[in-house]
Amino acid sequence: MRDPVFDMFTDAAKRVVVHAQEEGTRLHHRRMGPEHLLLGLLREEEDLAARALGGLGVGYEAAEAEVLRTIPARKRPVDDGLPFSRETRAALRYSFHASARHGHGHLGTEHLLLGVLYRDRATVPGLLRNLGIAPERVRGEVEDLIAAMTREAAEPGPPVTNPATEAPSPDSAPESP
Repeated sequence: MRDPVFDMFTDAAKRVVVHAQEEGTRLHHRRMGPEHLLLGLLREEEDLAARALGGLGVGYEAAEAEVLRTIPARKRPVDDGLPFSRETRAALRYSFHASARHGHGHLGTEHLLLGVLYRDRATVPGLLRNLGIAPERVRGEVEDLIAAMTREAAEPGPPVTNPATEAPSPDSAPESP
């Protein structure tokens, strides 16, 4: 059965959740935490969240090393699926709030990143601080990118015409011999 909670997620945001599950499984962690979402966000290199993090110097390898320093990989794999941690569920709720606050009808990677940064004393802000990046800088970068995308979408483009349905103007009629 399909979970309607994920209907609002963009394809990239859905892939981030899948990547996060893969990261947690690969590290043999018992739950999928927001640190796994961070790694999943960084794996979607072309999307807004990864661009925001990369623009501030946060890369996958450094983030992975910090995750492993903070929460070491377990020796034995977990047998059943990886449930969301309480902090991950809270981050996902905040992601929905971030999307609504911006008036978006979708939940993208930018909202997921804002979601994992929801509480200053949470896991991901701590990981970022350990990497020398202030969480408020990341929030600011994401907000700036969202604002730029919103401005871009609001700018009028050239008028779109369909030559197949428009009558030719008198100036463009072919001359008769």
